[in-house]
Order: sequence, then structure tokens, then C-alpha cells
Amino acid sequence: MTQKKISYSAAVALAGLLIGGAATDAAAANQFRGNACIITASAACAAVGWSVGNCGSARFSPPNWNGNPNRTALSLYWGYYAQNFTYASGSMVGTVMRPLQASGIGNGMFTYSASGRIAGQVPAAPAAGTAVLSSTIYINGFEESCNVTLRFQGQRYPLP
Repeated sequence: MTQKKISYSAAVALAGLLIGGAATDAAAANQFRGNACIITASAACAAVGWSVGNCGSARFSPPNWNGNPNRTALSLYWGYYAQNFTYASGSMVGTVMRPLQASGIGNGMFTYSASGRIAGQVPAAPAAGTAVLSSTIYINGFEESCNVTLRFQGQRYPLP
């Protein structure tokens, strides 16, 4: 009898951890990881090595999502070069270009100013358990005078 009670108690405790763990995993996710590709590029982009079709790994952190601060952050990893764009005051979704803190690291590190907006995002406002995010992001000053449109697609990270 005692053996069954311990086993039953252990099973109930394990079930509670698993059920609680699923909710905790969704809440612990604070970014989407995937890729970003340049889908439009200004003429100035060719001079600094960027063109339509360049794709890299990406991380995107929506504002106020699962404990994130009220800021939007996009990090891009191009294999030989990395960039970060941060809007420090909330969401970039909308028609207004917002000031971005930008940084790059390649053959040295530098910071600069850029502006950007998210023209479209699905879902527009991710819920806690959102698993997939897709965004169209405009960035002016992507690198120097280069302006691009990026298509980001990613999955919630960490996944449950």
C-alpha cells in the first residue's frame, strides 16, 4: 500500500511539474530566432556589399513580451559580420520611422544611428505562447547610407 501511495504521489508531482513546465517554458521564451533576408536594397547598398537576397541568422525580441523590457531589438548574424538594432521606447510596428541605436562588429566594432519601422508583423502583437513570428522591417541607415527592407521569420526561443 505504501509503495502505491508513493508512486501515486510521485506521479501527481511529476504531472504538476510537466503541466507547470509547459506554461513556464512559454513564459520563459523572450525572443524569436530564425533568419532575415534583404528583400529590397537602395543603390547605395551595393557600394558597401549588400544586395537583395543576402540572408543571415537573426534574433528578434518584441517589447513587453514574456518579461522583455519595453524595447524592440533585432540582431543579425551574417557569418562574417553582426549587427544589432534597438528601439529603446516600445514597438516599431506602424507607419512611423523610429530612431534606432545601431551597432556592428566585423573588422572592428562601431555604433551609429539608423531609423526603422515594422511595416507588417504576424501576429501584430504576439501573445505569451506565440510560436512563430514573421515581420517586414524597413531600416534606413542599415550601414552608412544603405537602406533596406528585411523579411524576418522566426520561432519562439526557447521552444517548449
